[in-house]
Amino acid sequence: MDEIKRLIDQFHADKPKDRWQAVHALGKLDTAAIEPLLAVLQGSDQEAKPWAAAALGEIGDPRTVESLITALQITDGTLCLFAARALGQIRDPRAVGPLIDVMRIMNPDWINVRSAAANSLGQIGKPSVEPLLAILQGDADFDSQQFAIAELGEIGDPRAVEP
Repeated sequence: MDEIKRLIDQFHADKPKDRWQAVHALGKLDTAAIEPLLAVLQGSDQEAKPWAAAALGEIGDPRTVESLITALQITDGTLCLFAARALGQIRDPRAVGPLIDVMRIMNPDWINVRSAAANSLGQIGKPSVEPLLAILQGDADFDSQQFAIAELGEIGDPRAVEP
């Protein structure tokens, strides 16, 4: 547990490289780091939250999906970006609806977040096809529609090319 705390403390390192090293090291610790990382994700340390989300994605345990989905609903773009990426790494279909919701956010400053959400939907695969098709027919902006097209191509489902 001392090693986990030391690595979590590195989320405050001056160099992003050091923070990423902590994320990868925590990912290798597997499930032992889940509870402490969830505590950070749900806590008040705003600077550490995105890094906790990234580490949870590295671990890839489906027990973390609900907490990562909750993180998507926060107005902090960096946290949402890292949570979206983590959900893609976990590939749990429960994340499809919330990731689609992120793609519908019309804030131009969130283009990277929307791109990450789309990419994660592509990683989740077949359960994302219908919702991504709905993005093309709905009220999403041009960028989100382009992201949806790209991910539908990656998934390769024949429904994506039907007229």
